[in-house]
Amino acid sequence: MPVVIGERDIPVTARIFEHPLGAIETGTRDLNQVLSRLFNRDIRRVFVEGGPTLASEFIKQGLADEFLVYIAPVVIGGSQTATTDVGVETMADLPRLTITRVERLGDDVLLVARPQPSTENDR
Repeated sequence: MPVVIGERDIPVTARIFEHPLGAIETGTRDLNQVLSRLFNRDIRRVFVEGGPTLASEFIKQGLADEFLVYIAPVVIGGSQTATTDVGVETMADLPRLTITRVERLGDDVLLVARPQPSTENDR
């Protein structure tokens, strides 16, 4: 079921409402509040498919527990980035991932990775 995170109303004629399970409008950008509401509806898994701002907020707030990274044999360049600011100040602060699966999808590659737990020694 699609979940729309944001404060603006979506027109009732929007195609998202054609989804067989309907759609949820959150009315907020507060991700903890959104996840709490979904949990209260017995939704335990969320696949975040949004733009770089939304993805970055999930990473920055430590709410992402798995990453699906698609690599395609193309060069995009410019401002077309997958994420924006994720709260990293130095190279030492970079979140580390452990790759759990690699899958070839035609010419593309899918990497599935999980965040490594941070330790005091990392800081």
